Amino acid sequence: MRRASEMGHVEGIVQVGMRGVGSARAEEIEAARSPGGLTYTETIDLIAGVGRRAWIVGFDIVELAPDADVGNLSALTAARLVTNAIGTVVRQG
Repeated sequence: MRRASEMGHVEGIVQVGMRGVGSARAEEIEAARSPGGLTYTETIDLIAGVGRRAWIVGFDIVELAPDADVGNLSALTAARLVTNAIGTVVRQG
């Protein structure tokens, strides 16, 4: 199996798994909790850093389970990440 970085058709696509964003606190993945994960601020800084170094041509949020989202916190976080990604793409020109 090849890595995504070796496939030309995925070049420039950023994918964020919600399990990796504050994974120890995400209620909808309680059965699969793990320590660590990036904070929201670390995640948006990472997206901005990618945008400064490469063209972002696509952005994807995965591992979001709205039906199990307590208080819609994960959905709100995902929406804010998408908003930040759009801003990063706009700043690229």
